[in-house]
Amino acid sequence: MGALAQFERDLIRERTLAGLTAARAQGRFGGRPKALSPADLETARAAIAAGEDMHVVARRVGVSRQTLYAAGLRKHPPMPVKPPRDRRQTAKRSRPVRKKR
Repeated sequence: MGALAQFERDLIRERTLAGLTAARAQGRFGGRPKALSPADLETARAAIAAGEDMHVVARRVGVSRQTLYAAGLRKHPPMPVKPPRDRRQTAKRSRPVRKKR
């Protein structure tokens, strides 16, 4: 039974790959369409560089602020990453441990 199931699985995989290849040959691609066109992306980039608020730019191009952030657009440069502190120098004093009676 296991061998038959594996054989059927291989057939399904071959048919799926053949269908995807045929769709690509016809110019069709799977997946969700992009929310921002290249023209909208340039419009948003220019508006943000001019100092407009993110929500105003997002409304103008018809997407959410999160979509602009996901596209790599930022109003301000990203926050710098702080280097890790040396724990030996910054160790906090703990409370004294109470002894058991």
